[in-house]
Amino acid sequence: MSGHGLAWTVTVQVEARREGDVWVATCPALDVASHGDTREESYRMLEEALAGFFEDCCEHETLLAVLAERGLAPTASMVSVKPPTRRKASDWLSIPVWLVPNAAVREAAVR
Repeated sequence: MSGHGLAWTVTVQVEARREGDVWVATCPALDVASHGDTREESYRMLEEALAGFFEDCCEHETLLAVLAERGLAPTASMVSVKPPTRRKASDWLSIPVWLVPNAAVREAAVR
């Protein structure tokens, strides 16, 4: 894939709770959830679901609109904002989002 891309890391607050025999992990701000047999597995599955969420939004060029619907917006400088220090690290996930020019995506689809 030619062209230059941009890596953007999104850090979101997450939570997990036991529901019967499974752990359910959620990202309330984005309304994304997943599950697993253990707390750790539910977080891994949620990380995959969030990566897919961002990939789909970027592919359809709806990321800013989707964020706005949820009352969210990227920071003006697009730099990482550290979560409040009073929170446990396990309450947050950092998801890499790869942004590439549309021309590069179209070129890759042709190959």
